[in-house]
Amino acid sequence: MRGLVISLVVVATMVFQVTVVNRIPWPGGSGPDLVLLAVVRLALTRGPVPGAVIGFVIGLTADVLPPADHLIGEHALAYSLIGYATGRAGLRDRGAVTMILCAAGGTIASAAIGVLLGDERLTWAAIGTVVPIAVAYNVVAGPLVLKLGRSPA
Repeated sequence: MRGLVISLVVVATMVFQVTVVNRIPWPGGSGPDLVLLAVVRLALTRGPVPGAVIGFVIGLTADVLPPADHLIGEHALAYSLIGYATGRAGLRDRGAVTMILCAAGGTIASAAIGVLLGDERLTWAAIGTVVPIAVAYNVVAGPLVLKLGRSPA
């Protein structure tokens, strides 16, 4: 039952990201990546291997979800790597610092993988301006996602 609830929350997050968040004209040209933050949040509590699997599945789904204007597999690779790294870090600390570092690292990893795979939209000029703004939005939104994801004690 818990897996079903998590799946529904992830799907709702993906739909919300595509239909609402991506359509907002954010200052700086980029907004928070709630899907990445969901991967980080789940990996913090599940561990490295489940984090990598969760990241891969969510990333692959994000790769085919419209507007899929990049190579299929970019998000799957980035999210699985960040899911694994977050899960490893989460074994020691499940706090806001880990959430912030992994959210920032996930944004940077996604951009780096896009450049390595030859994504034409990602130029060094775009990375120099958009990625720091995206990192800032994820750093601000990360602790909020962490707090929202906690069950009441």
